[in-house]
Amino acid sequence: MIITKRFLNLLNIEIDELNSWLGLIRCMSYNMDLLSKKPTRQHEEVLIETGLFFKQLQNDLFDIRHILGDNIKDKQITEKRLKFLTEKINKYRKIVDDSIGDLSITYPIIPGTGMLNSYINIAKSISERLKIRMTEIKKDSRNKNVFKYINLLCEYLFIYSRWVTVKLEEKEFLWE
Repeated sequence: MIITKRFLNLLNIEIDELNSWLGLIRCMSYNMDLLSKKPTRQHEEVLIETGLFFKQLQNDLFDIRHILGDNIKDKQITEKRLKFLTEKINKYRKIVDDSIGDLSITYPIIPGTGMLNSYINIAKSISERLKIRMTEIKKDSRNKNVFKYINLLCEYLFIYSRWVTVKLEEKEFLWE
């Protein structure tokens, strides 16, 4: 497939939508009133960590937009950008790998154990849709790390939503 400017514009719209939801999650994380219980110190730490971390995710998505934009102009990603993405990919892979043992499941989880979990699951769904759209550029060797990053972000958001549920002491709903 030839990567057209129109196709990249569609990807950028998907990235912007995901970034907007991450921004909403970040803002919500600073609102303790959204918790179903009186917040404990552990709850506050989770929400603050969520706010800070999701701001970094938003910056990462702006970087990816920049990388995709550069492809339309000069058809290459600089070594600095590849290193940046590789470091991010490795960071998320470790988080996902460390978390999966503690949060393994047998049955699918129904999203919506709490407000924060629900919004993170919406962001995860949008990232999944973005990943599907990006399969077209995955074949282009210059964009493999971008695709890997989005793929890991999908997985990370799923793990993170479960981690938040556990830390905020909310009950998960399993598919029956």
